[in-house]
Amino acid sequence: MEFLGIGPTEFLMILTVSFIFLGPSRMMGLARKIGGLVRELRQAVNEIPALVALEDDSDEVDKRELTDSYRLDLEDEQHRGDKSSNG
Repeated sequence: MEFLGIGPTEFLMILTVSFIFLGPSRMMGLARKIGGLVRELRQAVNEIPALVALEDDSDEVDKRELTDSYRLDLEDEQHRGDKSSNG
């Protein structure tokens, strides 16, 4: 099992060296910060599909509104053209 190209043995070595340099209290604080960052990252990644779907839906609404606007403008022009040719 590798994570970011780091195997289990390398990961244990990194933990051991960081424990020696940081000490147990600072290691716990660092672990909490990393855990919080990972949690926020996961939440952000989970929100991406919802944001994309929301943006896609808003684009669809904009397209419908634009189409309706052009259709109404075209109908108005046709109506004016009919009046001018008849009148």
